[in-house]
Amino acid sequence: MYQFLVLSSYLEGEVAALKWQIDYLEGFGISVTLSIDPTEIELLKLLSDCYFDCAYIHIKRRTFANNEKQYDPAKIIEQNNVPLLGNSYITQMFIADKYTTSKKSGIGLPNHLIGKSAFNEDLFDWDTINDYPVIVKPNTFHASMGITEKSIVWKQAALKKAVQCLFDDYPVLNEVLIEKFAADGQEYTVSVLGNGDSMACSVSKLQYKPEVSLRINSRRQKELAMNQRSFAFKIEEDPKIRERLVYHAKTLFRHFRMKDIARFDFVLDKTYYLLEANTCPIPGNSFTWEWQEKYGVKKEHIIALYLCAFHFGQIASGRLAGSQKF
Repeated sequence: MYQFLVLSSYLEGEVAALKWQIDYLEGFGISVTLSIDPTEIELLKLLSDCYFDCAYIHIKRRTFANNEKQYDPAKIIEQNNVPLLGNSYITQMFIADKYTTSKKSGIGLPNHLIGKSAFNEDLFDWDTINDYPVIVKPNTFHASMGITEKSIVWKQAALKKAVQCLFDDYPVLNEVLIEKFAADGQEYTVSVLGNGDSMACSVSKLQYKPEVSLRINSRRQKELAMNQRSFAFKIEEDPKIRERLVYHAKTLFRHFRMKDIARFDFVLDKTYYLLEANTCPIPGNSFTWEWQEKYGVKKEHIIALYLCAFHFGQIASGRLAGSQKF
């Protein structure tokens, strides 16, 4: 029997939906162990006591926090020789740095990085930023953490205060990214599933409600139910735009040596820009919207799709996990 470890957290607010997807997997005879908010010691014991063919980390951030001590489950899982469904620990670390990813992508928006020490010593030259509006955001946080409607800055006089607020609100934060805000751009999310030449993409655009004047997918928006958000996912009907987005997504997937799954957020503002790359996307609407609308894929199928991509990637590489048959 295939042994599958899934780690999650009650902080995600989506554990019920996750269990629904696990029920679907178990219908195929797959044994799923779900561990919610394990401590580092609990995870180490679980990995030493049980055999797992692979593991999936169902959290929007990269770390767990127990009793104020943070640890990275991806690193521990790899150290215990359990294959990760999705991207490796080192890839997750690299992609988490938005500034570096933006530069290496070749299609990032104009931006500046300011470290906490440089900010505290007033070493940053604010006059180097002269194209407003800009968006001020944490450089290494996930799931829009630290991004609110107040993150948009329209003039230089308010910029320093916005950076100060981020450093004050998040003491562990060491770098802030100041990025050109494409106020009139069209946002897209493009998912990639697969490996090598076998990759499928789901392309969705964010269509904001007419009364919404400031279009930003903030942390608060992501915590709302779909029908309460200021936008809805829609299918892009223009085939040229869709083809270009798929081209960029697949190119970035290969360039960053990603595997199994990823999601890329783009904005089209005369040309295409990468907003963010996600190495471990949550299995929800943002990942499969086009497939749901066009092909009848359901949310309960998403982790099963993830597992298929992982499994056939292992077969193609000759590194099939364990000796189990799937």
